[in-house]
Parts: sequence; C-alpha cells; structure tokens
Amino acid sequence: MTKRTSESLCLRYTRDNSNGNAETPLALTDSLSALETSAVSLSPLATNTAEESSFNPFWVPGPNNSPEDPPSSPFWLSRFNGTAKVLSPPLLSSPTRGSFEVYSTKTPTKSIRRWIPHDTVPGTPLIKRRTSAGAIEEQYNSSPLESPGSPLLRTTGSDAEEQIPTVTQKDSIITQKIKLVLGCIKDQGLSLPVFLEMLFESGDGDVKMRTHKFYEQDGPSRIVEIWSSKLHRRKDWDSSFVNSAVDIVVHRTNRDLKRYKGVVGDNSSDPAYRLPFNRVTERNIEQVLSNGFLDTYAGDAQFLMRLLDGVLDKNKGKDEGKGKGKSKGKGKVKAKDNNSDKSNEDDKHMDGRGKENMGDGEDEEDVAEDISRHSRYPSAVRGCIAAMLMFVRSQHCNAFQTVMGIFLHCTGCPRRVLEALSSLGLSVSYEQVRKALGSLTKDALDQVQKAVLNNDWYVVYDNINIAIKHHHQRVDKRDAFENGTAATVILIPDAKNNEPVTVFRRIAEGSRPEADIFFPTATDVNLSRAACRAHLSAAIVRSFPHAPTACMIPMQAIDEMDVIKTVTFPLPTMKIDESTISGNLSVLESITRIGLRLPDTWFDSSRNIIVGGDQMTVARLLSLKIHRAIESDLYGGLNWVHPTPQFFHLQMTLCATIYKTHLGTDGNVPGSLASFIDRLGSKGFSKEKPEFKATNELLRIVFDAMSIVLWESLHDKDTLVESDMSRVVDLVVDAIASLSQNECSLNGRPCTTADINALCFLRDMVVYIEFSDAIKAGDRGRIRCVLATIAMMMHGGNNSNYALELLRLLYGMRHAWTPEWETRVLSSMLVNPKGVPRGWMPTDMYQENNNYLIKTIFAAKGSNMSWEYLRDLISPNIRTFQDIARLFERGVDSKYNSTVHKKPSTKSDVEMVKESLQYSGILCASNLDNRPPPALVADLLRVGATKMTEGAISRFLQKNRRYDAVDIDEVEDNEHILNE
Repeated sequence: MTKRTSESLCLRYTRDNSNGNAETPLALTDSLSALETSAVSLSPLATNTAEESSFNPFWVPGPNNSPEDPPSSPFWLSRFNGTAKVLSPPLLSSPTRGSFEVYSTKTPTKSIRRWIPHDTVPGTPLIKRRTSAGAIEEQYNSSPLESPGSPLLRTTGSDAEEQIPTVTQKDSIITQKIKLVLGCIKDQGLSLPVFLEMLFESGDGDVKMRTHKFYEQDGPSRIVEIWSSKLHRRKDWDSSFVNSAVDIVVHRTNRDLKRYKGVVGDNSSDPAYRLPFNRVTERNIEQVLSNGFLDTYAGDAQFLMRLLDGVLDKNKGKDEGKGKGKSKGKGKVKAKDNNSDKSNEDDKHMDGRGKENMGDGEDEEDVAEDISRHSRYPSAVRGCIAAMLMFVRSQHCNAFQTVMGIFLHCTGCPRRVLEALSSLGLSVSYEQVRKALGSLTKDALDQVQKAVLNNDWYVVYDNINIAIKHHHQRVDKRDAFENGTAATVILIPDAKNNEPVTVFRRIAEGSRPEADIFFPTATDVNLSRAACRAHLSAAIVRSFPHAPTACMIPMQAIDEMDVIKTVTFPLPTMKIDESTISGNLSVLESITRIGLRLPDTWFDSSRNIIVGGDQMTVARLLSLKIHRAIESDLYGGLNWVHPTPQFFHLQMTLCATIYKTHLGTDGNVPGSLASFIDRLGSKGFSKEKPEFKATNELLRIVFDAMSIVLWESLHDKDTLVESDMSRVVDLVVDAIASLSQNECSLNGRPCTTADINALCFLRDMVVYIEFSDAIKAGDRGRIRCVLATIAMMMHGGNNSNYALELLRLLYGMRHAWTPEWETRVLSSMLVNPKGVPRGWMPTDMYQENNNYLIKTIFAAKGSNMSWEYLRDLISPNIRTFQDIARLFERGVDSKYNSTVHKKPSTKSDVEMVKESLQYSGILCASNLDNRPPPALVADLLRVGATKMTEGAISRFLQKNRRYDAVDIDEVEDNEHILNE
C-alpha cells in the first residue's frame, strides 16, 4: 500500500480561444461532472517494472476508486524527470489549445508545473505495443492532444501489454522537456547564462545537492565534450570557449607545479625536482635517473600531463585521461550508450566538420599517425617538456637540466652547444656544469676515503701521457708531451671482516728453497695437456659453421673467483713522472696523504697494502723500499708497501715473445709468421715493437689454421664426431710432448723442420691462450699452474726483467707467503667491472682503460685542457660518467650503444693461412721435396729451462732475502753509503 503525500496537489486547465484570448482558468473538475470537488488530489502510484522505475507517476482518483488503488477509467498525470505530463484525458476529445498546470493547495496562485500540448497530425505512429501473444502492433494518433510528448496510458492486470517507445518518440520527449525548462526559465525573467550561473553559485542546500549530483555523474566533462563538438561553427564562440578551457588548465597546472619544492636526496615523500650544485652526488643522480624518470616527471601535474599526452599521442592521451578519473571514463561511455542512434550519427557528422576546420585540410587520424610514425618516445618528450616548463617557472627545479648538462659534458658536447641548450631550458650553463662536476668529485673522494677506513683495499697506478698543444706558440706556451700518473683504489672482494692477513710463513732457520719451486710440477704438466686438448678442439670446432658444441673438450675449473662486481674508485690524476724512484715516492705520498687523507697513525698497526703496476713500477718500488729500509717509522719505512706485477703487461710481453720467436728472417721462410703476414697483406707489424692487438689477432689466426690442417691431415672424414676429436687431439698432444725428445713424430711420421717449428708454435700458443682464458674465467688455480711455464718462456725469450719478476712471484707463492696472502695477491691481479661470468680482466688493463677515458673520451680539448681540469673534474668521475650516460640513454629510450663490438670474421684469413701451410706441406703431406728446410726456431721452454738451471735461479736465491725478496747486497750498500 502506498502512502499519501502530505501536501495536496491539484490540476487545472486553461483553454485558449481561436482568437488567441485565453479563457478564465478553470479547475479541471469544473468540466468533469463525475467529480464533486474543484481540486483534484494527486497521489503517488508505486511502480513495479524496471521500465517504469524511471517514472514518478501520479494518478487522479475517480468517484468509485479509493486513493490506494490504481484507477480504472480516468486520466493519469505522470511526472518524468520533473516535467508534468497528462495521459489521454477523455475530457478533451476535440481539437483544442490550452495549458495544464499543477499547483499546491497551499499556494493555489503559483504554478508548480506547466505543460502545453502540441498538435500532431492524426495517423502518426506514436507507440509500438507488444501484445500478450508476443506480436508487435503500432498505435496511431487519433487526437491532437495525444502528442508525442504525452506518456502512454498504462493498464494493469493480466491483460496488460508491453509498450515499446520508438526512437522518434524518445527524441520528442527530450525536446518537450527542454522547451518546458526553457519556458520556466523565461517565465522567471532569467536568461540561460544567468540561470546557470545562479544555479552553480547558489548556496541553497537543495540546489547544492542537485549540482553535486551533476558533478558526481560526470556532468561537466560530458557538457564540455558536447560544447567542443558544436562550437566550431562560429570561430569567435569557439575561441572564447577554448581560451576559457586553457585558462582553467593553466590555473590548475600552475597550482600543481607550485607544490614541487622537494630537494633530491631528502627523505621526503614529496616529489623532488631540485638538485642544488653542492648536492650533486652519484647517489642523487641515480635517484633522478631511476627507471622511467621522464615517464613520471611532474606526474602529479595531471592536467599538464593530460594535455601533453593528448598532443603527443591522441589515442594514448585519451586512454590515460579516462584511466586517471575514478568514474569519469565509465560515465562517458555510459552517456554515449544512452544516446540515440540519431544523436550518434549527428555527433559523428559534427565531428567530421570539426576535423575539416583543424587547419590545412589535415585529418586528425592522419596527424596522429604522423606523430606516431616520427615519434622519438612520447613519454620521454612529455617529461622533457614538463621539465623545461618547471625550470622556466623556477630555477630551483633544475634536477633534469643538471643531469642533462653533465650527460652532455661527459659525452664530449662543446661548450657553445651546451650554452645554447641552456638558453632553451634544456640544460644548465657551462659554469654550472663545472660546479656540479666539482661537487661530484668531492662526493667521489668522500666515498673512497670512507671505504679505505672500513675495508681492505689495494691500489694500482700507471703513467699517463698527454699531449698539450697551443695554437699560438710562445716562450711560456709551447707544445709539450707531459707525463703524469693515474691511480685507482680497488676493494679486495674476498676480504673477511677487515681482518689483517699474515704475509710470510714461519720458516725454520737455515731452510732454503729448492730450485724445483720455479719449474712446472706434475700437476702443471697434466693441466698443460688438458689445456692443449681443450684449445685445439675449440679451434677445430670454430672452423665448422654448425658444429655441435659437445665436440669441444671442456677445460675444468680449479679455483674460480666468486662472480661479483669489483668496487673501484678512480683517484685524481697527478702531474708526477713515476718513471723514477723519487717519482714513485711522490705518487705514494700523494695517494695516501692527499687523495685518501690517511694519517700516519693509520700505518702504526700492521698494514699490508698491495701496490700494483707494470714491471718498471714494481722495480722502482722495490728499489725505493731498499732506500727506505733504514727509516724508523712504519710509514716512512714503507714496510706496508707490497709491489706486485700485473698480468696485462705480462700478457703483452708473452705475446711479443712468441711473435718475435716465430717471425722468421723474411717472408720467404715457409711456415714463418713473416710469410703469413706477406700472404695476408697485413700492415703495421714491427719486429721491435709489435702492436698488441694486431699481433694477438695474427697469432690466433695462425693457431686456428694449423689446428684445421692437423684435423684434415689426421682425419679422413668430412664430419665432426666427438670420438674422432679426442683421437686427433691426442695425436697432436703426443707430437707436442715429443718435442722434448730427440726424435719428434706426428702419427708415426717423422716431423720435418717446418713441422717442428709449427708444433713449437702450437705449444707456445696453448700456453698463451690458456693464460688469457684463465684470466677471463677468473680461475686462480689455472693461473697458478701456468705461471711457471711462462717464467721459462720469459727466460728463453731473453725478457730478463719479466723473468726476474716471475721468479719473485713464484718464490712468494710457493715458498714465502701464507696461503691467505697468496690468494689475496692473485685476487688483486683481476677485476670484474660488470660482475658477469667470464667478465674478468687484468687489473692493469682496467687502469689502462681508465687512462684512455681520462685523456681521450672525457678530457677537454684544445686550450681548456689542463692537469688541474683532469684532477678536479674528470678523473675521479670517469666511471660515474659512464653510468650517467647509460642510465640517461635508457631513460629516454635511446638506441643503446654497446661498448662491446662484434669482431669481424677471421674465416677468410684462416683459410688463406691454411692454404699456405698445405702448399708448403707443413703438418701434412707435401709434394715439394726440393725446397730447402727452414731453420729451427728457438724452443722457448728448453732454452728457458737451461738458463734457469745454469745460473738464473741460483743468482736470484743468493741475492734475495727469504721474506720480501729484496736484494741484500743493494740494502747493505745503501746502508753503508747512508752511514758514511
């Protein structure tokens, strides 16, 4: 049962005469004799179906109907969205004009709702009715008062029929509503703009409630979307609308941008876009360049981001704009779905005309496709624009510009270009970049100074030569080639809790080492055979395009280091010539006192610092220790310094030794390296100072070619089988082992002089390749096993300096040092800058790369170049520059420039050397019997072993002490001189 309303509503009708004069308004009951009252009470009628739920109906009780029951015959009054409608009043069956009004009994003179029926043409289909049988029939208009705006008469009971409104009727209903509302506004003496202003600025509670619903239901965005599609007809209207919309976006954007006052590095949840120059640190730069930094730059400024998204990528901007609101997207979709087909078609038509007015006759989709086709990275461009706007508004929002300036500077951007980009708001100025670099250097030195106090570390340094050129030559300004020193502090990866490590073993008095410690052990020999098998099989497999990797004989690991990224700290460059003894002393003092700021008291405890370098550096440091042996204080006596040779210079020396040994007198000697150089047409090979990279490639090409010739001569099949690989490789290994005997044979065939020279080359190359591969794998065990063989080769190749250093190293590793210190020394010779498997390299090679970055990549050019510039702004930051460049390029989705380049194929070179070997009958059958045999090359292992046993080892043991391998005679001579 429904409840009556507390207020009684009445209905009255005013009929117009044909002459236009309105008659006296009469209550509708005056014309209905069936009703006794002049005021008709209207009661709410409950609805039952989903379709009727949108109506708020009222009905007029008749004389035989109770107010609680639905009427059976009289007319109905319905209210749809606040508009009064009369349903088929039986009183007015003839053509007439007039108006219906609803009023309250409390205020009978004031109309609450007013409705004016319109004439319609009889026979017009008004509704479609579905009968109980399911058929659909049309109902036609028979009375002008049954207008398209009139709701339908609904019956109740079992015979009720479902009525389906047509599209035309829906449009007419909407039109009637609009006209009724506009009429009410006009009757109140208001214009539409004034009404809307008063509506949305009203402070009344009921009005506010309705306007809030308008906001909640996504009304503003729907209205703005309709306006934007309708206003294009008048340019002045459209311009006013767009300017107002832009003003709103500008206001909201400025309000959002004013909130950005956070400083990078502060522990604050607010967005931080300020990076003061005194706070430019590696950590803060990484924070700015975090993943997708441009994608999220000024992300809280949603209006600016929405605008930029729409300009840069139409579809993307719309999608992101819908996704940002809580219910906006859904509201828009729902509103469009509720529109009629006619409205959709009209909108499409209007949109099409709007697109024609875009300018230059371009279609909007074509513009979007053009943006997408030529886009560099819309999100990054959006972030860049936002950063520029923020920087222009406030010089404090400079995080992006500071990082951009450092990136441009460290990639070699000229000063003029940097200043031009600064004027555009893309970067800070050149002077500000220098300030930022100064702060970056200070941060780098602070980091290394803290690290050396809390961790075990060692240092490596090398000379750096820089050409200073002046365009105008003067007495005090002339071109010069100046020598300096660059150093790097490296943390020891396997140090345990910074505990001191004992260097020397406790050896009984009178105990002297045997000469056997300087020669390969049985384990070393077995490892040499395994290395020979592995590297020969690898060379053979490389010659087959699609050879299975299972045919390669693997090299077993012995003592591989843990794969972790090595922590390094480049130090400021020093304008000190380290080629002298006094120069090395200055370098040590500069590193410890200026760079690391270590007090002398730090050396009071048992400190042992490995100092790495090339052979000359180690020799100068040993001589320096001799001169300083009589000093009383620990720092001045340099007992904490432990000079250690490094592997890269040893690699280069070994490569040059093999090259010089097997070069030959000229290109006419078959099987010599000189003949292969002539055959390949290679340039730039010198016998005295061969270039390492070119020489290394040549040796490996010849090694592969000889391995393939052996495979083809000892294997009569064209396929590669694992079992055949082992058999052929074992034959070659046996032939190489027979070199130490008087008779050398290959698969039962006596070897010629050229064959012996080739087998010697293969054996020497196996040692060289194994040493290089063990370094790359970070395997200290394999390095230990090959060092004694390399020491013999150094003696055999007359490299006395490195031969002596290897004797010192073997003496310490196998006799004087504790296992812990021996492991630490070997670990200090390798670094892994990227922390990847097989990413190890010699420590001095890493320092050489740093030198290259300092003087070639990141150094200033021309007159701006100076040692002070390198020291204060460049050298401590070279690795940070690389990280910044990599992170910045990743953030803008730039094409990655790899630092590892693919090596060109050597297949053609290997094939040419192989043909030369086969033509000369080297390591295979020959048809040339009349050619004179070449001279035997020096057997490096045999000659080296002879020199070591005939005096080199004994002289070393006689002149060097047991503990630190320093020449006693030199120490005594210096003490005598100093005492005098």
